[in-house]
Amino acid sequence: MNVNQIVANKIIEKLKDAETNGTTYYWVKPFSEGSPKAAFAYDTLAQYSGANRLLLDPDEYLTYNKILDLNKKNGTNYHVRHGAHSHIVVYFNTLIMKDKNGEPIIDEYTDKPKTRGYLKSYRVFSRQDIVDDCGNNLKSKFDFKHYSHEDTTERMRQALDGFHKMINAYCKEHKIEVEIIDDGTEAYFMPAKNLIRFPRIDNFKSIYEYMHTVAHELIHSTKIPLDRTDPQTFNIDALVKNYSKEELVAEIGAEMLLQNLCIPDDREHKDNSIAYLQGWSKYLKDKSGELVSACSKAETACNYVLNFVKHIEKDITREEVEI
Repeated sequence: MNVNQIVANKIIEKLKDAETNGTTYYWVKPFSEGSPKAAFAYDTLAQYSGANRLLLDPDEYLTYNKILDLNKKNGTNYHVRHGAHSHIVVYFNTLIMKDKNGEPIIDEYTDKPKTRGYLKSYRVFSRQDIVDDCGNNLKSKFDFKHYSHEDTTERMRQALDGFHKMINAYCKEHKIEVEIIDDGTEAYFMPAKNLIRFPRIDNFKSIYEYMHTVAHELIHSTKIPLDRTDPQTFNIDALVKNYSKEELVAEIGAEMLLQNLCIPDDREHKDNSIAYLQGWSKYLKDKSGELVSACSKAETACNYVLNFVKHIEKDITREEVEI
């Protein structure tokens, strides 16, 4: 068997065994320890409440005027990253009701002016989309944990160097823009912009987890050229099912990719991928069938990425692959 088949078999065996024995794996976010767990206003660190908890991801947010105030106060030149989108924030306010003469209408029971409530909205930007002229992000007010990785083994350094060459070759060929965020809290591929975003390596405790996170997004980026696009639908169940399938492909593909690159596994939570897969597979009725299908698509995506790196041999065989 080649590496991809070994990885696929290991994953299927572990997930089947977990389902049979009722074992639950718990996914641990591999980056941005110490990051905000909710949405906060950057200047005051006041937590957004109400509907804003649904509208905003955990992060720090600023209005455009707050960015201007920050520059004026500190002599900096921060601005909104090109192409970044604003986010809507809503708040409830009250207005004193007045008669046709402009006088407050008095409540006969309380003897106080009557009021009516209304919703008002404004726009904010994520701190991660605020940069200076050199492209450096606005520094977070949260105490993110950083890792130096100075004690990294020579083998891992060489692996990391090869991994970065692979990213550069692949993204250059496919004209994918890469955004590396200081103290980033998200990692994703955005098809509409052909963009991959992920935190800096020092936000990751494990170098393997850093490469795995980036590899996951690289596999997502193969969705369009390999025609894994799903027909448009407004059915929520169908959307979740399609999203779940794609997450299985990306996670399995990332494992295959790193194993083909012979990346040493320095993870503290070595079952993190199994936990991630277990979490998404619960949305699929035919788990076994969908898992086999995902493994096949993941192998195709993995090989597609590897084709852009000449120094990587295909079909590397090992006696043991740890998942």
